Amino acid sequence: MSEELQPDDVLFKEIFSEPEQAEGLLRTNMPAALAKRIDFSSLELAPAALARRALKSPQNKLLFTARFADSGAQVYLLVVRRHTREPLMPVLFICDFARIWECWIEENEGARKIPLIFPLLLYHGSEPWEDPHDLHSIIDA
Repeated sequence: MSEELQPDDVLFKEIFSEPEQAEGLLRTNMPAALAKRIDFSSLELAPAALARRALKSPQNKLLFTARFADSGAQVYLLVVRRHTREPLMPVLFICDFARIWECWIEENEGARKIPLIFPLLLYHGSEPWEDPHDLHSIIDA
C-alpha cells in the first residue's frame, strides 16, 4: 500500500512545499466553489511534526492548512503523489483523515466541529487510473 520514495518525489516536495507553488496546483484541481471560499493568503505547509504524526508514509504527501475567507474556519489540504495504482485509495485517504483529525482534536479540546480536509491525488503512473474514487465502490456488501 505504501510506495517507495522515488528521486522525483524529492523534487515534488521541494517545489510544492512552497505555498505559492502549491496554491496554483490546488486552485486548478479543486472545485471552483471551494477554491473561492479559501483564503489562499493563509495557506501554509503544516508543521513537520504534525505531518509525521498524522500521515502514514509522509514522504509522498504534503499537508497544508488554510482558512476559509468567509468564516475563518481551518481547512486542511492533503496532496498525495502516487506512481502506482491503489485499489483501496479511498480507505488510505480515510485513514489519513482520521489521524489528522485525531491530532487536531488533541490540540482543540472541547471543539464541537472538525475541519474540512480536501484530498488531492496526483497520479502519474504508466497505466491509466482505473481504481475506485469513492468508498462505496470498494465496500463488499
